[in-house]
Amino acid sequence: MLLTATFLLSLSVGRITAQPTEGKQSYVTASMARKITYFCQYNDLATAIFADANEIVSSMELDETIYTLDKHLDCAEKFLLAIYYRYGTVMGYGTLKSMGFTFKEIDTVQAEWKKDDERRAAIAEQRRKEKEREYLKLIEENGAFTPKQLSEQPKINIDLIAISMLLSDNPKNDEVFYLYDCNVNKEGYISLQNPNDTLEFTNIEKRIYNDYIKGYNAFEVGKVKIGDEQIPVNSMVDIIIKESRKQHQHNFNKTLEFNIQKDKRLNFWHVLWNEGNYKQLAFRCNDFQGLKSQLTGALNNSPELKGLKGKKSIEVFAYERILECDFSDKVILPHIFEITLNEYGTKTRLNYQTCLLPENAFEEQDQKYLLRCNKIEREYQKHPERFADVSSYENDFSYYISSDGMEYNFASEAYGICLLESEGVYMLFNEQKFVKRK
Repeated sequence: MLLTATFLLSLSVGRITAQPTEGKQSYVTASMARKITYFCQYNDLATAIFADANEIVSSMELDETIYTLDKHLDCAEKFLLAIYYRYGTVMGYGTLKSMGFTFKEIDTVQAEWKKDDERRAAIAEQRRKEKEREYLKLIEENGAFTPKQLSEQPKINIDLIAISMLLSDNPKNDEVFYLYDCNVNKEGYISLQNPNDTLEFTNIEKRIYNDYIKGYNAFEVGKVKIGDEQIPVNSMVDIIIKESRKQHQHNFNKTLEFNIQKDKRLNFWHVLWNEGNYKQLAFRCNDFQGLKSQLTGALNNSPELKGLKGKKSIEVFAYERILECDFSDKVILPHIFEITLNEYGTKTRLNYQTCLLPENAFEEQDQKYLLRCNKIEREYQKHPERFADVSSYENDFSYYISSDGMEYNFASEAYGICLLESEGVYMLFNEQKFVKRK
């Protein structure tokens, strides 16, 4: 069982092709070949190693080679040497012994493996010296090294959060994919490999490059190993900024249906979340509160809804968006929505330019609401029995979950708190609680 597990592990560690001695009589005898054939007949993993060592793909060719191995002794050599390269002396010895090899045959194979290993080491040393000479020449010419040549990759600071602020949340926009072929010099300065690339850039691509990529933005430069030293060098790097999108589903249904209603006093559309029975767990959404507030923002920025009122039904395709770069943590972008108004059997596509509401959208209403809260608090202090405490508590702060699922607490600076008034909920600042009239 241990041998079988070892064979299985070997298939995942990569291919090492052994090189048998050419132009000489093979050290593999007919008796050794027969033992290998028999072993492979009843061991699928050994057969796989044989195929891997000899780079045989066809099963027909593999069977023919194994069954006539006395005519393909070079293949037997590759198989035996591959076992030692994979497992080393101790386990290689055990494997050959399980094949029925004699001590003399095993000694012969080990001797040939040591010769082949010395030959490979000499070739590797020669190639290392040639590579070092090439590297020194490239350094002298002030050239740039590719990522494969580097022993240490440059580490770059890309402010993906700032970049995300430049991107539109309009559903008509395609997914973001920006590629910058850059050089990082030995001082950590980043520039384009071809300055003319900027001629093909969009305005956003130019701004990202000029403001967030170009300049001394590499806090560690690329290095190559020469001898025992790590030498700082100029290096090539591809900086890719891309967006991934995932469509939200609820119970495997991609079409999300909601009822919406317009608040006459505030002239504001809001989603009746409690009627849709949509829960965060069913969505598996990383930013559920963002989904809710951004859908609300998209509705209130839709020109098709401006002149309408009352209660309506909508169908929504909602897409979660993630901005990614190899040199930064991922950033969650605003959702994108495809919204259809369903009214009297007629479906109308709703457009919007942004799903974000300005921070001052409810400034005037908030001020009026806060004045109302102060008045309610004075009444509460005189007649607390007239009010019900609707606060929940977490840590040191009380909070209230509104009917649309939004959370308000005294530790936040959330705007739009005047929406609580429509539910008859008031914030008592001195008491640090939320109350409703009984």
